[in-house]
Amino acid sequence: MSIQEILKLPASERIEIAEQIWNSLKPEEIAITQAQKEELDLRIAFDKAGKMKWYSMNEIKSRLNNKG
Repeated sequence: MSIQEILKLPASERIEIAEQIWNSLKPEEIAITQAQKEELDLRIAFDKAGKMKWYSMNEIKSRLNNKG
């Protein structure tokens, strides 16, 4: 299937394909910069310290809808 054919699919099918591609990647296949690693480490530490604020998908949707 070509990218042109994929782009013609409904969004739900394109998302499924994207998820399958993402899930096929092995951690060692994903290169990140040192700056990205440091940012991820900082966020992990922030979460482990209990300082991370988490939102449900409904809260996120509500916030996005209220901005428009």
